[in-house]
Order: sequence, then structure tokens, then C-alpha cells
Amino acid sequence: MVGYLLMYNPMVLLPIFEEAVLRVQMTLLKTLEAKDRVDQPDNATQQLRSHRSVKGHVHVRIFHIPPIPELYKSSLSDIRAHDVGRLIQVIGTVVRLGAVKMLNASREFTCRNGKCRHRFRVYADFEQGYVMQAPQACPRECRSSEFEEAPEADECTDYQEIKIQEQIQNLRFGSIPRSILVALEDDLVDTCRPGDDVVISGCLMRRWRPVCKDRRCEVEVVLRANSVRLISKPNLFQGRLVMREESRQSFMRFWAHYYDIREPHVARNIIVRSVCPQIYGMLVVKLAILLTIIGGVEMDTKHCSTSASDGNTSDREKAAGEDKFRVRSHPHLLLVGDPGTGKSQFLRFASRLVPRSVLTTGIGTTNAGLTCSAVRDGNEWVLEAGALVLADRGLCCIDEFSSIREHDRTAIHEAMEQQTLSIAKAGLVCKLNARASVIAVTNPKVNLGSDDGGTEVGMTDLTVTTAINAPLLSRFDLVLLLTDKCGEEWDEAVSTFVLNGSISQKCEHERANRTASAIENLSTSANPQSSSHGTAFESPTVPFWTLQQLQNYVAFVKSTFNPELSQEAMTVLECYYQMQRTSDNRNVALTTVRLLESLIRLSEAHARLMCRDSVTLQDAVVAVFCVECCRKSIPSLGAYRDYHYDTKDPERDYEDMQSVVLRSLGLRMPTVKVGANRLHE
Repeated sequence: MVGYLLMYNPMVLLPIFEEAVLRVQMTLLKTLEAKDRVDQPDNATQQLRSHRSVKGHVHVRIFHIPPIPELYKSSLSDIRAHDVGRLIQVIGTVVRLGAVKMLNASREFTCRNGKCRHRFRVYADFEQGYVMQAPQACPRECRSSEFEEAPEADECTDYQEIKIQEQIQNLRFGSIPRSILVALEDDLVDTCRPGDDVVISGCLMRRWRPVCKDRRCEVEVVLRANSVRLISKPNLFQGRLVMREESRQSFMRFWAHYYDIREPHVARNIIVRSVCPQIYGMLVVKLAILLTIIGGVEMDTKHCSTSASDGNTSDREKAAGEDKFRVRSHPHLLLVGDPGTGKSQFLRFASRLVPRSVLTTGIGTTNAGLTCSAVRDGNEWVLEAGALVLADRGLCCIDEFSSIREHDRTAIHEAMEQQTLSIAKAGLVCKLNARASVIAVTNPKVNLGSDDGGTEVGMTDLTVTTAINAPLLSRFDLVLLLTDKCGEEWDEAVSTFVLNGSISQKCEHERANRTASAIENLSTSANPQSSSHGTAFESPTVPFWTLQQLQNYVAFVKSTFNPELSQEAMTVLECYYQMQRTSDNRNVALTTVRLLESLIRLSEAHARLMCRDSVTLQDAVVAVFCVECCRKSIPSLGAYRDYHYDTKDPERDYEDMQSVVLRSLGLRMPTVKVGANRLHE
């Protein structure tokens, strides 16, 4: 019964609960004082007793409301008029943060009647915009209408208004995100920032706007918050996807099987091919997207240690920008390609793969839309988050990147490298977090390839090809050039894939049923030859991984593995970096220390993808290969750089690739097979 009354009459029961907390404090204090009179307290106890007092300003906070439709609103669109006055819980993203104000919550009056002199308190009316109405008559029987104010007894409260918006990733296709104002009071102010995902419990209330003569009365709905809980995590996926232990064990068995038969790259390609499965081939592009989403290990230069995901934002993390320099762990990817090469398809799939993502287009996008805008709210200015702030701890996807005006593109330089946004608008000076990976796509300004599909544009010509200046271009860890290859064999393979896909749509339900147990079948398979040399992927018993499986897998590797660089990996990355620095035709702006940091991030991401606790030689070679796909510093990798190349023997192809990379860097082959822990110079 108490729970029912609380949910449907919160403004009546919550003050009663708070009064009960005060009485419990007084009871406990009396009990302790009585115990102290009997016992002989020592000095420590006497000092502790001097700090005892009844805390008068206490609040009862309600968390984790039961998930029933009347109270738990999974979407702001589910809020209706009959919810006014009820305790509800909503989930949303903070898009606007107002200034903290001090309001007069209550005032004490004394009756001037000499015989009465009754003291009583008048509270501000929330529904009237915290207007405090002067009393008309004394509550006692004297009914006097003259009162004296007692300013020393006024109670003031901190007050802040924020606006939350529906989470973009949870919107149905074609839906416009709804928003609602939230009123924060007392200790709830400044508990969130623009871009944070929050769970708010509170009472839905009406608030009447000022009444004007001969005009219709207007009312707005405001959520008066009772509790605010942050669900933004340092990890992209943690807290968003609830993964069962069976899924974790299934992933471990999957990799144990392929490591046992010494075919880890076959397993990797099964995962990579499941990215954007409606596009044929493009294995390098799909691998680059996965590495960008998985990212490297977070690190700061003061503590020199990895920062693990540990729940809500801590005080240490909030002060990160003040006492330490954070090295970004989120890679950025730029896809430059001819029309019809599937760039936008890759972009949209990536936005679906990440639980927190923002998808926008460069046409019409402004500086304020990407970063933060200052909007007027009454007599004050407030900040409203843009795309990069909303994508904090997630992914920002930008289509038609070259369509953004030049002076607007420069606004994201800080966000892409320092992962913050320094704002100085309308008298508001602050710094917002923008810890997001960026995947951008654009069309080239010149022809990319030749008739045989070979890429003719190098890294030195990339600023001309993309019309993007070098400082911004250097912030992208990977830049891939996609060409529309013309060839009889390639065209036949693509057309066959598209036609077979149209025919197989009739069997989509059957394929979904097979996919549910695909990983389990792979991990328990007693016939390794069925998956040898990449044929497992072509088998009807081993279909693409579903989107949910990919999401679970990325969440699994990001929350489980924090790989560290091995000596072999550091040797390869250092030699490649030095080779780029000493190259005769190098682009000075694109061969800075950012290149080395990009190689480290990509190596760590690949180690996570391969479920490893250390960055091995394999991971370093793959990172060099991904960067080489555009730089063309190692001519012998020409065949593998072709994005249309589809490997039939992943293990053999990797060994050949490793041999070419090490030989180009002047390093000897390892003394053991793939995955060796020793590299001789």
C-alpha cells in the first residue's frame, strides 16, 4: 500500500518520509547521548560526540522504479497527460544545461496580532514558477491579515534546469526525438553534463507560464527530479548491453577452437565479414571499421596506467583535465571513395553497431551543430550540445564530410585530438567532453583510380584529393581510398552476390534461426577441416554473425582486454615510424608523432579483436598494413592493398604480408611461426 501511494502521490508521501528521517535522527541522537552518560567515553569518543548533530536538510531519493508501463517510461514519447502527479522514471541524453540559481523555497511569517503572534511558513509554488504568494489570513482563529516577515528564517535552495532528449539510438526509423525539461534541486544540481546519458526519477508536474490579458493560458510539463543516475561509462558499451555469461563463454570457446588449429585469422575474418554483410568483399574497410569502434586502451601521462571501466564518473575522472594530460584511445577513420562504393552503407552500419552514436551529414552542418550552441532561455544563455558532445563515449558518423564549410571544420580539431571542446560563447566559458571516435565519408575531388582499379593517389596528394587541410587530415588514424573497380571477374562476383542476396531474402527466417547457434557450432566443431582456409565462412552452417552478436562481442573485448605492447610489436612500429620520417617524399604534416600514436591505437584494437592480453607481432603488422593501404610506402604490398582482394587462405596471406613488412623494415623473420614472441633485428 505504501508503494502504491508513493508512486501515485509522491508530493504527499516524500515530505512525510523526510520528516520521518529527521525523527529517526533525533531518536538515534538521544539513544547515543543516553549511552554516553552511562559509559565513560575516552578522548576519541568525546571528540566524535562533539560532531553529532541532526541533519535538517535531508532528502529521500528513489532509485530503480519497477519496470511497469505506468511508471517506467522507456521513451519520452510514452509520457501522457494522465502521468501528471505520478512518480515516473525516464532515460535520456542531456542536451541543454542551465545555470545554477538560488531560489527562495520558503519564508517564515509572524502574525501581528498581539494575542496570537503565530509563526508559520509559506512555501513557493512550483507550478507557478516558484512564485511565493503572500498569506491572506492567519492560519489560527484570529484570521489576521497583517504579518511580519522573518528574513533570517528564509530557506533557499539551489535550482537548475536541464533538458533531456530521447536517446537517438533507441528511436524508431523516421521518428523525431522528443525532449522534456527537468528541474534539479539541492544536491542534484551539477550532477550531469551535456552529452551524459541519465536515468531520472521524479514527479511529472505542470508549470503555468505568466498569464497575459486576452491571451490563452499556456502550460508546460516539467519533470521535478527526485534522483539522477548517470549511465555514461568510460567504456563505449558497458552499461548498455547486458551480456549473459553464456555469451562470454561462447566467445572464449570460439577463439580457443581456432587457436588450437592455428587459424586465428580465419576466425577474425568470420567476424570482419559480418560487418555490413550486404556489401561484397571490402575486407580491409570492414576491418578498419571494427578497429575504429573497438579502439585502444585509455591512458594518461600522469599516472602512466590504463584506466579501467569502473562505473559512474568518479571525482578522479572529473578532475582529469586539470591535473593530467589524457592520450586519446579512440581512433578516427576517413573513407574517401567514388560514388556507389558503399561508403554511406558502411557509415550507417557502424552507427547501428555502437549503442551510443550520432549520425549526421555535412550538408548544412555548422560549427554550432557539430560542437555546442548558445541559446537564450528567458533572460539567460544556456548551452545546447551538438553532435560531438552527444556522441561522448560513443561514435560520431559524418556523411558528406567535405561539404562542411572550411571554417566550420576547424572547430572539431580540438575534439578529435584532445577529446574536449573549449566553449566561450555568450559569456559562458567551459570545457565539455567529446570522447568519441569519428567515422567520416566523402567523395573525392579528383579521380582516384585507373582503369584496372589500382589506387593512384598517394598520401602526399590526399589534401588535394579530399580538399581537407593537412592539420585535420593528420587527426584521422586511417584514410582509405575506395575505387569503383572495373573488371569482368569482379563485376561477375558482385552481381552474383547481389542476385543471391535478393533470392535468399525468402529464407531470412531460417537463416536467423541458424545464426543463433553459429558460434556454439563453431566452438564445438569436431572437424577443423570444415573451417580451413576460409571455407567455413562460405558454408551454409556458418552464416554471418548477427548485429546483436557483433555488439555483444565488441562489448566483451572492450571490457575484458587491456593489451600491453610487447617488445616485438614496439620494434615493428618504431621502425615503420622512422621509415616514414626519413622518406624523401613524405608529407611533413602527416608524418608527425600522431602517426606513431595511431599505430599504437590500431595495434591495441587488433589485439582486442583477437582476444589477446598483449600486442603481438601480428597486431603490429596488421596495423602497419592498414596504414599502408593509403600511404603506399611498401610497394610489395600492392596486391594486399586492393580493397577488392578477397583472401582464400588467411593464414598464408598473413605470413606473406608479414614477410613483406619485416623485409621492408630491415627486420628478420621470427624464429617460430606466426605469433612468435621473439624478433631478431
